Amino acid sequence: MSVKPSDAARFLCERSGWRMTHLVLHRILYVAQMLHLGSEGTRLIDACFQAWDFGPILPEPYRKLRIFGVRPIRDVFCSAHPINGASEAAALAEVSDHLMGVDPAKLVAITRRKGGAWARNYVPGLNGLVIPDVQIAEEYHARLATTGAAPDGNSEPMTTPLHR
Repeated sequence: MSVKPSDAARFLCERSGWRMTHLVLHRILYVAQMLHLGSEGTRLIDACFQAWDFGPILPEPYRKLRIFGVRPIRDVFCSAHPINGASEAAALAEVSDHLMGVDPAKLVAITRRKGGAWARNYVPGLNGLVIPDVQIAEEYHARLATTGAAPDGNSEPMTTPLHR
């Protein structure tokens, strides 16, 4: 079962102690979606990512959270619900644990990888182009075939191959 974008965003922001920025949130959401699509074959987040100038974006939380700019996000998730599925919460927690301390520039590089799903759909200046789930899953499998370390450089690998 997939979770609503606002539920996933609130879960991650709360998990960070409300220290997460807008940029980091979207990168972690995208990596979590890639993990789930690649390993489980289904969406973790019940929404389509779009290829924006900034990278892969979920429009609903972006529009709500852009007011924070580069500052940490505060709790504006009035309609968000707790994530009830243990596997969904675990997937979000795993990616968050591995990527929360990673330099934002590196997170941008991870999600805007040359030849990756975002890059294949990105048109400069044109926001709103959907990144197909099948391409996100293909990127997962391509990374799995070519890498072996965690994206943050830790020696302990994630169950996802989002390393470079």
